[in-house]
Amino acid sequence: MNQQRLKTFLHPWQAFGTKLTNDWVPQLAALLAYNFLTSLLPLLLVLLALSLVSPWTQDAVRTSLLTALPAGIGTQIVDGVQTNLRREAGLIFVVGFVTAIFASSRLFISLENCFGIILRLKGRTAVPQNLMALGMTLLYLVLIPVILGASILPGVLLHLVGLPMQEGFGAVVSWVIGILVAWGSATVLFGAMYIVVPNRRAQIGEVWKGALIAGGLLVLYELLFPLYTTALLRPDHYGSVIGLFVVILAFFYYLAYILLLGMEANSWFAGQRETEGDLATLINAVQVHRTVRGAAGPTAGKRSENLE
Repeated sequence: MNQQRLKTFLHPWQAFGTKLTNDWVPQLAALLAYNFLTSLLPLLLVLLALSLVSPWTQDAVRTSLLTALPAGIGTQIVDGVQTNLRREAGLIFVVGFVTAIFASSRLFISLENCFGIILRLKGRTAVPQNLMALGMTLLYLVLIPVILGASILPGVLLHLVGLPMQEGFGAVVSWVIGILVAWGSATVLFGAMYIVVPNRRAQIGEVWKGALIAGGLLVLYELLFPLYTTALLRPDHYGSVIGLFVVILAFFYYLAYILLLGMEANSWFAGQRETEGDLATLINAVQVHRTVRGAAGPTAGKRSENLE
């Protein structure tokens, strides 16, 4: 009886894990990690170039970016880039802005394709797809500075009420507020992508669960990430530079995995279930054998599978 209950309890989790595997989420996360690397770094250049307008904005943006980036790599990246930007801020801003627009728009096109696999959706045609990608890029150029600014709000609020942030109760309150602000900010960023990027009309009620899950996992991941960086980024270790690249790649890979996991959660809550085989099996069954036998899942053809 207990074994039956355990099987009943574990079955949905096993089925969800099968859906992740068959949708090629680990492979798609690797694809997105590369896209994150090529798109977020130009955005970082733009933000840092803009921050050089005054010493106050420079310190504020530096603090915000150090808060947002994982411990262990944030200081090296931000300080190194800011030092070089002081020499040619104008040129770097122009080059970074143009590069950011192009690279980030490619990121959102890749995201649409990945979300299409998870949600069983067709992709947009070329023009609407590029308009969506450009619109999301411009939206995030506005959202990211606002959310980075929100990361310094806990300290400002505690300073206004006179609570010390370095020790005692004030430090605990600052830590808790910082976690909640980070969770809320991540949820907003994920939610915006889950609503706009897929080729479907989605409402907030259809995506908030996945966005909340992904936001919480990202905050937890950033809290645990210093344990990983400590082992690889010790100054006395030979090869710490290589370790830095490994840490950056790992951060973006799991960021992409969490992003896709949140969309998988939305797909699951909407009623979609795992297929019998992975993407390669589906293509083989349909294109080679002109059948879905051995490939279609338990809910194939049902209304819950159609999210268009």
